[in-house]
Amino acid sequence: MVPILIANDDVTSRNVLRYALTGAGYSVSEATTKEQTLMLLHTSRVPLVVLLDFSLAKWHGMAILSAAAADPILATRHAYVLMLLRDQTISMAMARDVRQMHVSLIAKPIRLTSIVTAVASAAQRLALS
Repeated sequence: MVPILIANDDVTSRNVLRYALTGAGYSVSEATTKEQTLMLLHTSRVPLVVLLDFSLAKWHGMAILSAAAADPILATRHAYVLMLLRDQTISMAMARDVRQMHVSLIAKPIRLTSIVTAVASAAQRLALS
């Protein structure tokens, strides 16, 4: 199975997501800062499914997607899943990047089964590429 990187600054959110994903058989690692997330994306020897939150207390998940979109290696090596509130909006440029990178979007409130399904779909996209 493709390993999962949970990039989230909230310990409770990370714990819940890790519980759901390890229960589904995935290997999970975690990043708590934007810098740590980008470092792990750059140094990973294997493709990752990256689970991001749109709204974070200390940093913004869209910053990771923007950095990945600007780097052809990060844009294609990894698959991204973005969790966001139903009424949150993104810029047109970011929407283009999300579409080109095939980012999966999950609206909050989130069911854990939706997370597992989105991660499985992203992992399958990686396996096919």
